[in-house]
Amino acid sequence: MRILVLLWLTWALPLVRCDTESFREAVVEGDLKVVEEYLAQGGDPNIGGGGQNDPGETPLHLACIHGRVDVIKALIKAGAAVDARATGPKSLRMTPITWCAYGAHDNAVGALLKGGADPNLVVDDEACNKLTG
Repeated sequence: MRILVLLWLTWALPLVRCDTESFREAVVEGDLKVVEEYLAQGGDPNIGGGGQNDPGETPLHLACIHGRVDVIKALIKAGAAVDARATGPKSLRMTPITWCAYGAHDNAVGALLKGGADPNLVVDDEACNKLTG
């Protein structure tokens, strides 16, 4: 019986979908294997976090905050919106590339530029005034 259960688990585990929270955690941690598995299963590369404390950032924002270049490339390849705006009330309407620049993640900036990101988009200051532009 144990052998049958183990055989079933070996077959069934790859079919278990990664949930949104686990996917977003993998993006932050730079776990490329989990990110690629989620995307290969048809997961949305632009999925929001939801919840009360969500700053309105996409997975690409999260990867850029942490400078996860390989994850950034995988998300772009899967169709992530390279110029998405953070939508939270204190988000400054940051784009992924502004997070990369803020964090001095040069290689990540390069990956975004190759992916078509616009480096000239305007972001806001904390009083919701245009900071750049």
